[in-house]
Amino acid sequence: MFERVVNYRRLSWSKIRQHSAQLFHWLGLLLFLSLVSGPILAIPFDGEPGSIAKGEIGPLILPQGRRLQLLLRSLSLAGAVAIAGTVLGVAVALLLWQWHEPPLSWLRWSILALIALPPYIHALTWSSLVSQSPGTLGAMARGWTASWWVQTMALLPLAIGLALIGFASLDPDLIAAARIYRNDTSCLARIILPLVAPYILASSGLLFVLSLLDYSVPTLFQTNVYALETFAEYSATASASRALMTAAPLLCISLITISLAQSNLRRANVKANWRLSAWQVSPQWPAILRMFLQAAWLIAAMQVTVPLLVLWESIRSLPLLVDTLQAASSEIVFTALTSLLAGCATTILILPVARELSGNGWSAAIWWPVVMAQLAIPPSLVGIGSINLWRRIAPNIVYGRRLMPALASLSRFAPWGALILQAHIRRIDHRLLEAAEVLQTSRLQGFFQVRLPILAPGLVAAFGLVASFTSGELAASLIVAPPGQGTIAMRVYNYLHYGASDAVAGLCLALVLLTLIGGALAALFLGWWSRLYPQRGQP
Repeated sequence: MFERVVNYRRLSWSKIRQHSAQLFHWLGLLLFLSLVSGPILAIPFDGEPGSIAKGEIGPLILPQGRRLQLLLRSLSLAGAVAIAGTVLGVAVALLLWQWHEPPLSWLRWSILALIALPPYIHALTWSSLVSQSPGTLGAMARGWTASWWVQTMALLPLAIGLALIGFASLDPDLIAAARIYRNDTSCLARIILPLVAPYILASSGLLFVLSLLDYSVPTLFQTNVYALETFAEYSATASASRALMTAAPLLCISLITISLAQSNLRRANVKANWRLSAWQVSPQWPAILRMFLQAAWLIAAMQVTVPLLVLWESIRSLPLLVDTLQAASSEIVFTALTSLLAGCATTILILPVARELSGNGWSAAIWWPVVMAQLAIPPSLVGIGSINLWRRIAPNIVYGRRLMPALASLSRFAPWGALILQAHIRRIDHRLLEAAEVLQTSRLQGFFQVRLPILAPGLVAAFGLVASFTSGELAASLIVAPPGQGTIAMRVYNYLHYGASDAVAGLCLALVLLTLIGGALAALFLGWWSRLYPQRGQP
């Protein structure tokens, strides 16, 4: 009788712990929705129904005249950026794929850190470089062509990263078998590219959306785009509902594109062992393909060397650089704190969401569109929604405070962190987790000794990406930053409208160096971690 009572109590306590874990999981999902999707969901409830007349709804939602021309110009610009960036990204990734021996195998992933390099730095450096050239080339320092080139350079690391992940996920045995029967060019066209197609299509879709929603680069080159209309409408009327209706065309186009991209990402394979080489013997490409790959590699090298060289040339002396950094010390500290807060909050929020995304049931089918749809929201709309939300639910605690830029960045970039972590979770051998649940004495012990070490690379990558993105975030911060508090990006962007200066060059150079150092440290950490835990969860 006594043993039955003890066993019953043990079973009851086990059920309580299981239900508690499920409760915390669902509370985490609810918190993610509140902080990440809450600003957008709160816009329709801005309490200003009378601010929109019945006859204004149609022209706001369906652009006409000047707005239609802006939309078409934005679509052409985004399409050109997506095509150029994807083609160059696949070509460069094809070369980096052959770097399979350390330390090159570690350093090739450091190119992902360049994703966080703010677009306005590319705008500053390329405009300074081209404007000094005579004739037609100097005239290209502004307008549609300059916007296309700078946005392509800014988004090129993302295209390279996704294509490289696709190449590295291929089964080396499959490629080796194909090379027995066909030459390398046929293997590339008939085997490799079709298998990597989900990543390529997802890359082109993401580049299209990110270019379509950005207005900072085109405005710097005196090119009006539709994404600026949302910001202009809110500045003129202070109505979140009007801003939402103005952004409706962008939202519809972006959501359709993102839905196609997420379907490709969900079909992508991430199970292969990335440490194995797919090329035991170097591939033999045709001369014209080798020339194209070398040209793409040269362009990718310019993506990082041009900002470094131009910025260094713009700085006349080291003392001037020190004085510039000291003058912007308040913005540097505020940017660092905002980035740290957004990165830490992301690593906590994305754990339950990434778990849902990595599943195959109905829950994953719901959460994938929810997370991916957040990427289709214009940054200015995120800032407007953040103001509208926190002004109503926490007017004296959050609204108008220094937390606002961090919360806006969290809403923008936490979905990126969730996607990174879910990709890492899908590569984990879940038999290790099941064994930990059997042998653990408590859930805390299993989490800190097994789950956390296995999840650490994904969490570190998500933290670094979100923190880097936050340090260069501009569109939402311009709207939500409290008076007297600004980030480095805001300071640089305001100076750029008055022409490049030594102070701007110094701040931009500091951001570039920090980005490169952070990417190198992240690559070295992941390489060290893979050697420390060679069987940490990979099949």
